[in-house]
Amino acid sequence: MIRRFLLPSLCILGCLAAVATGQLPEEGAARMVLADGLFAREMFGLAAQEYEAILREEPDLAEADIVHFRLGECYRRTGTPLDADKHFGLVFKNYPQSEFRHRAGFRRAGLFMDSGHYDAAAYLYRTVLKEDPPAEVAAACWYLLGEALLKLEQDAEAITAFERVAKDFKDSEFHAYGLLKLGQVLVRGEDEAGHARALKLFQQVADNPPDPRLGAEGWFQVAEAHYRAGTFEKSADAYRKLGKTYPEDVRTGESRLRAAWASHNASRYADALRTCEASEGREADAAEWLYLKANCLRQLLRHADAVTAYRALLAGHPESRFGDAARYELALALYNDGKYKEAVAEAEDLTGSDELQKDIYWLLAESHAALNQADDAVQYYRLIAREFPTSEVACEATYRLAYHLQARSDFVQAAEQFGIVSTRWPDHDLAPRALFAAGYCWSRADSDGKAISSWSTLVQNHATDPLVEEAIFQKAMSEVRLKRDTDALSSLRELRRRFPKSAFTVESAYWEGRLLQQAERFADAEASLRLVLAADTRPDLKREAQLALAYVLQSQDKDQEAADRFQKLLGTSEGDGLSESLLEWLAQYRLEQKAYAECVQAADQLVLDTRAGKWRQSGWYILGRAYDGQGKRAEAVKAYEQVIAGGGEAPSVAEAALALGDAALAADEAGKAGQYYEQAASHPGSTISARARAYAGQGRAAQAGGNFDKAARYFMSVAILYNDPVLVPDCLAQAAACLKASGDTDGADRALAERKTRYPDIPLPKE
Repeated sequence: MIRRFLLPSLCILGCLAAVATGQLPEEGAARMVLADGLFAREMFGLAAQEYEAILREEPDLAEADIVHFRLGECYRRTGTPLDADKHFGLVFKNYPQSEFRHRAGFRRAGLFMDSGHYDAAAYLYRTVLKEDPPAEVAAACWYLLGEALLKLEQDAEAITAFERVAKDFKDSEFHAYGLLKLGQVLVRGEDEAGHARALKLFQQVADNPPDPRLGAEGWFQVAEAHYRAGTFEKSADAYRKLGKTYPEDVRTGESRLRAAWASHNASRYADALRTCEASEGREADAAEWLYLKANCLRQLLRHADAVTAYRALLAGHPESRFGDAARYELALALYNDGKYKEAVAEAEDLTGSDELQKDIYWLLAESHAALNQADDAVQYYRLIAREFPTSEVACEATYRLAYHLQARSDFVQAAEQFGIVSTRWPDHDLAPRALFAAGYCWSRADSDGKAISSWSTLVQNHATDPLVEEAIFQKAMSEVRLKRDTDALSSLRELRRRFPKSAFTVESAYWEGRLLQQAERFADAEASLRLVLAADTRPDLKREAQLALAYVLQSQDKDQEAADRFQKLLGTSEGDGLSESLLEWLAQYRLEQKAYAECVQAADQLVLDTRAGKWRQSGWYILGRAYDGQGKRAEAVKAYEQVIAGGGEAPSVAEAALALGDAALAADEAGKAGQYYEQAASHPGSTISARARAYAGQGRAAQAGGNFDKAARYFMSVAILYNDPVLVPDCLAQAAACLKASGDTDGADRALAERKTRYPDIPLPKE
């Protein structure tokens, strides 16, 4: 098309000028006018006859160069290239001063181009260029030389030719063509710099086109270059510019599908969908248009509409090259629409190419997972991991396989699969999560050693990952379970050092306190546990810390605070776990303090039916004493009776009998009191003090019943057998009173004398 620019009108004007100057005979001049007229009307066969006649009649014609050139044109136009070549060759070789010489050489080269003899054409274009032709001829020669060299696959030389056009002929109509052609050659290579340069050349034509056709071509080439480079947003913009600026250009129509794909690939799915809908009904590429439309609908989350479009494609174009992909994406659209069973049904029917098989497995795995069909999900995730170990989803498939194994409590296999993720893809985003999950699963499988290894690897290899914080804590907990106390303390301190505001700081302090308590480092343990109690943390952890701190305080003889902290735990789940010995200690401590209400609260925990008999018996006795302290005589009596009912040789039985004897005596039940005192005195677990008090009690019971002789004997037996500085003086005085009441004055005097001798500083009671 471009070679036609060579102005045949200039040749006609030259011939007419020759006639006007009388250079031709009158008859010859008339024939020349006739020939030129025929040529101008494109009646090339008749014109050739006239030109041939002129040469025959005037062989020495001065203007023969013009006639030969015109004959060459006539023969070229009538499809006789050999004759055309002969005349163009004559002009170029025999008429060095002719103004048509360069044009003739150019035309002759064109004949070889048209016939596919590109090497000869290139040679002839170079021959013309050596003769320093006019600018318009030179521009054409350089451009077509480049075209010939491209045909000869001599791209480097072609680039040089097009660069000459671009550089030296900016006013030529070939300039824009040269820019485009140079860009097209550069973009075919693999050089990124060449691609960038080509894009600039295309953009230069698009921004400053010499005519609409070239403007459209410029934008088309810009769009294509961006598309090939994967910069789809810019490609879509260029296609849009092409369509809006040159809506009727051939490039606009033929690139409509490509433009839609550019928008799709740039995630401009609404734009691409509009192009698809505007192009519906086109017979050409109908399957691809449907496929693209369905994809756009799916990406716009219009899953039901996408399903309809995919089904239309498969029904109307079953043998389309998009068939396999459309079947898979139909299943994917069903999955995204929440129709998992239908998605499974579609996916299971896919034979799938090797390229799609992985995606089909993935879709089946995800669909079964959504249906809570764990076994099927595990099956397909495992297939992906085994058959496509280097694919882009192999890592995630292995991770999800492990996740589902974990969900069904298959912790060992889950841990192993998580381990594969972290080992095979150590730089993947899932690697730290897999290491953390592996540690958790090993821990649940009672393999704390392996759990520690997984968490340690996470801490070492992914130091900045958010999971490191919890990994250190969980590592410490596994070390606690394995009784690696030194390692556990080190881990807990590392956590508090690296993450001072950690969500696990308070719990770490608690476990530090417990470990330090076990190491008998009570002061350090106390400091850690007090941190827990000072923090705003969950109630159960505070109660556990309260308990641990109470033990630590007790171990340091800080009994008052220890008792107060133990007391706070009564009635809680942690308090329910207090040992019987600790409850007994707390109740006794409160009894000694005469804190009777607190004593009752602690002792109540000892008399529960779930306690062993000895602890219940002790609790009942302490309760009796606390009730006595509160003046609750009836409750005290019931408590002491429970002690007696427990039997056994515990000293508390004798003490309870004494207390019951005192209660009966206070209630004027002397006989009953005597029985209790007798039980206390004869009980095998009775202490010396208890027996002494029992004998004294028997004396008081006999005295209350009026049996003074018997009373005197009991009182005197206490004085003779025991040396209690409180009880004996009183018993001697009571014995003297009973002897006197029975008429034994001498005996009474002896008793008083004995009292005075043994206890001279203790005054006699008033009568």
